[in-house]
This record gives sequence, structure tokens and C-alpha cells, in this order.
Amino acid sequence: MGGEIVKRPKIIEQVRKIVKTIKLDYISVVQFIDGKLIEINPRIAGAFPDLEFPLLAIKLALGEITKEDIKKYKIPYGIKLSRYVNQI
Repeated sequence: MGGEIVKRPKIIEQVRKIVKTIKLDYISVVQFIDGKLIEINPRIAGAFPDLEFPLLAIKLALGEITKEDIKKYKIPYGIKLSRYVNQI
């Protein structure tokens, strides 16, 4: 399976509203297909491009950094992802 991290401002705004309403903490996957919300899961995505982000979540949980520090993180738009799926 493959994909790419793409900046989609409309979806980003929808996710902000969801997170504000549901008050999700740490790492959650908010997944859309064709612009429609299909699921919200409190976990790291299966095809995750960067190990820094989970580390930031751990540091936040331990009180070593603040939410303002997290906001400085740069999302790696344009990175291509691949994931091997074997369902034998």
C-alpha cells in the first residue's frame, strides 16, 4: 500500500473541530476517504512517516514539553509512505 502526506486545509479545519469537540489527547488517527470522515482511533497510524512525533507525545505525557512545543513540529508534507500488508 502506498500514499503521500498531502496538505488539505479543509480537512485540517475539520480535524481541528473534531479534536476540540471530542478533546482528543496525544496521538489519534482521524481518517478521511474522499473528504468523508470514516474513523477516529486513539493510536499511531500504521504507515507513520516520522518517529519524532510519537516521541513528542511521550514527552508531552511526561510533562517534559508543552503543547506549545508540539505546535512547532513541522508536518512532513510531500513524504511518500509505503506499508506492507500480508494477509495470508
